[in-house]
Amino acid sequence: MPSARWKNDWNLVIGGVALLVIGLVCLFYPGMTLAILAMLVGVGFLVAGAASLVSYLRLRTYLLPVRWTLGYAIVDVVIGLVFLLHPLAVQAVLPWLCGLFVLLLGAYEMVAALGLRAVAVDAWRWAFASSLISILMALIFFFVPQILAILIGLFAVMQGISFIVYGYSFSSSELMR
Repeated sequence: MPSARWKNDWNLVIGGVALLVIGLVCLFYPGMTLAILAMLVGVGFLVAGAASLVSYLRLRTYLLPVRWTLGYAIVDVVIGLVFLLHPLAVQAVLPWLCGLFVLLLGAYEMVAALGLRAVAVDAWRWAFASSLISILMALIFFFVPQILAILIGLFAVMQGISFIVYGYSFSSSELMR
């Protein structure tokens, strides 16, 4: 299976390079980062709300529980509009949401690192260190929310480097042990 190994390794490397670039943009343009994030999240919620509304309209005569879909559509549209129309509110909430996400990712990464250690994959140390850094960054999101864009940039750079390391470190023989 050398071709599957090659493809998987390059997917990680390419993803890592993309995260590295995104992280550097966040570090060099922090003000723009928060505005773009608010806009993207707002548009995402609006699209999700529109999709839920279309789903509700298509299925409302067939399934009674589909009424919840209308509720989700309304909530998504309202959240999307809040993110687009009140970016200052987004800047107040976004650090907490990002902190929660990074904390959960760090915990997952730690469990995965210990799993890699159990099967003697050499990259487990980097994964474990990365998990500790992720958890530390999550705590910084919670306690110093003003530096959100810089922390997003640092997190993306760190994850990009991790993906690149993993892309070059794993071989199919290591993963099959």
